[in-house]
Amino acid sequence: YDGDYLPLKHVDFTYPFDSELARRLRSAAEALSIATVSPATYACTQGPRLETAAEIRAMASQGADIVGMTAMPEACLARELDIAYSSICPIINIAAGLGSDILDEKELRAGAAAMVDSIQKITLQVLAS
Repeated sequence: YDGDYLPLKHVDFTYPFDSELARRLRSAAEALSIATVSPATYACTQGPRLETAAEIRAMASQGADIVGMTAMPEACLARELDIAYSSICPIINIAAGLGSDILDEKELRAGAAAMVDSIQKITLQVLAS
């Protein structure tokens, strides 16, 4: 939307994720007995570095329930193109400053790998419905 290929388009971003797609994802997870948290507020940070303990506290004080690095700018771009977009946000670690241990990449990767099966099952359930 730079004006060269498509006209500039301002979009309402009050609720970044498509509510119907999010409902379908939650329903699929529940049908598969995969625990979900809803509603939840996602705060996106610039990766790949992990957040500081102070950043986590600040985001939590502003209402964030989940902090991640991967929902933006995709959600904005999808909205501009009228593509339904939502996110499966697996919790793979306690954020910096909330747990007693320092986070390390090996544990983060293992946590992410452990979630792949659930994410695939949810996705396939939604696609089949």
